[in-house]
Amino acid sequence: MKKVLVFDQDDTINSGSKQNIDAEVGKLFVELLGKYELCIVTGTDWETVKRVNPDQLVGITDEKMSHLHVMPTTGTQYWKFIGGEWQRQYAHFFEPEVAQKVMDLLEAAAKKLGYWVELGDDDVIISNRGSQITYSAIGQWADPVAKKAWDPDHKKRSAIIAEIKPSLDKFGLVANYGGSTSVDVAMPGIDKAYAVKELMAANNFAREEVLFIGDMLEPGGNDYPVKEFGVDCIPVKDCNDTAMILRGILAVS
Repeated sequence: MKKVLVFDQDDTINSGSKQNIDAEVGKLFVELLGKYELCIVTGTDWETVKRVNPDQLVGITDEKMSHLHVMPTTGTQYWKFIGGEWQRQYAHFFEPEVAQKVMDLLEAAAKKLGYWVELGDDDVIISNRGSQITYSAIGQWADPVAKKAWDPDHKKRSAIIAEIKPSLDKFGLVANYGGSTSVDVAMPGIDKAYAVKELMAANNFAREEVLFIGDMLEPGGNDYPVKEFGVDCIPVKDCNDTAMILRGILAVS
């Protein structure tokens, strides 16, 4: 019997990068919370995850919200709703000087390879998310369709990762694909399987009690480490698939 439903964010519970949780998925979340523990795992920073997910859940009670677990920056932060407010359970932050050096490396690599763009004041290309440095090639808030079209075969991001890898090795850090356009720099071993393991350890969940739902479960996808870890997974193409699956879960609950 599954007790914990873990979700990727982009294109799994929403319609694209950093979009609000799909209205139907959000409604189903409210119905499921309490019957199950629900968890969102994403590379996005905490402030954005909170704004586009829990803050959008209509009619939810504090008691139900207490069953929602949020793991931003690929599980290097963990937040729970306790006593009527969100409380951070842990965070693994970079030292400021290391974070700045990583940001400089990413900018230099993007400019050298011809992938750097200049944005207005309402968006950024490189962000320090505390426990993760993220390069978002055309901006964090770019149109989701444009994001998907930018690097569908991962070649651009592979080139950036190859460019910065020798320097990252000196810091003991690694770079991985993030969403549609992003490169995430973090400590070694940080992926969505890491997040699921931390969730299980913190709450004494058994692996067989966990079900993961995501849109990038193929080898090389950023959800694949969860499948490789041995957690049962359901692949989806988009949030409409997710809504269909959740309606099925509710029907048998």
